[in-house]
Amino acid sequence: MRILFTFAGGPGHFLPMLPIVRAARRRGHHLVVAHRDDPLVIDAVQAEGFTSVPIDAARVLYPGIVPILEVTRDVAESYARDSFGGPIARERVPGLLELIRSWKPDLVVRDEMDYGSAIAAEVAGLPLSTVLVIAAGGLVRADLLAGPLNVLRAEYGLAPDPDLSRLHGDLVFSLSPPRYRDPANPLPGKTLSLRASTPPPPAGTDLNDPPTRSAGRPTVYFTLGTEFNTQSGDLFPRVLSALQNLDIHLIVTVGRQLDPDRFGPQPPNVHIRQYVPQSLLLPSCDLVVSHGGSGSVIGALEHGVPLVLLPLGADQIHNAHRCEDLGVGLSVDAIRADPAQIRSAVESVLAEPGYREAAQQFRAENELLPDADEAVRAMEDLVQTYRNS
Repeated sequence: MRILFTFAGGPGHFLPMLPIVRAARRRGHHLVVAHRDDPLVIDAVQAEGFTSVPIDAARVLYPGIVPILEVTRDVAESYARDSFGGPIARERVPGLLELIRSWKPDLVVRDEMDYGSAIAAEVAGLPLSTVLVIAAGGLVRADLLAGPLNVLRAEYGLAPDPDLSRLHGDLVFSLSPPRYRDPANPLPGKTLSLRASTPPPPAGTDLNDPPTRSAGRPTVYFTLGTEFNTQSGDLFPRVLSALQNLDIHLIVTVGRQLDPDRFGPQPPNVHIRQYVPQSLLLPSCDLVVSHGGSGSVIGALEHGVPLVLLPLGADQIHNAHRCEDLGVGLSVDAIRADPAQIRSAVESVLAEPGYREAAQQFRAENELLPDADEAVRAMEDLVQTYRNS
């Protein structure tokens, strides 16, 4: 079977799909991954050994760190509509249609924010599966997207889809426990929930740098992800100032675009690196401090680790609210919080066992879910049904 995997965002949109992509490869299927022309994305796909096909224009790569922007839930949702639902979707359709015509896949599997691939699959008459990458929900709604997407659908001769019933396709996969989803934005009815699974470290990774545990000290992992790390203003220095003198073992990842040396000398208990695989860190962590991206949040909960979240945009505000509602962490204002407030939140989550107990409950729920092989079997059945129809 030939499977075209597509995603419209950065590496954070690819990583939730990765267990399914890997399972499809294990089961002997032929794969192509289509994505935006972005060095970070290309590196993430090619590091896994997959055929990488850039489709649309590269995004702006920041040479350093730019100021934090004030982002509310409404602003994040409007941006999702006006970017992913507008020019990003429109840019992707022609390239995807050309790839479909030349490579002739049997199935398209898209990240839920890649609206252009849904339209391309429908135009081509192909079965379609969707992988949810916005864990709490809230950014993919008919009231936000039906208008702009129906304009684009009309350009390709497709009927309107006012309730987005065509958008998710034939199968939907969610790689997180169902209870994490915000009840205000329920999972699509045909969703199969799968076990979250942090990818193992790439071959050649130094498993001892940095050390993941320090005797007698809790281990805290601080990350701002792979995109918002450069849109974080003075947040790295503020968090470092808040945490570097606590009696903790602190591991910080700043991303491949940033030089750890820019943050100056650190105490012996602080280790700053560009990148460390989360699969090395999370099993030893007592707390994750992050921007609240779906990947970092679900990765932490997969390992039963509580969180302190500093949301910067996108789905992070939705995740921060959901984590507080579920009692697995605290949220702090990324723009206004001073080091004392950040330190207080970290000390509170480390000291109060209820946060870890709630996170451990999610770990137990996750372990009961089927693995990604179940998704691939469902896709195989779907393709067979199309062939027989």
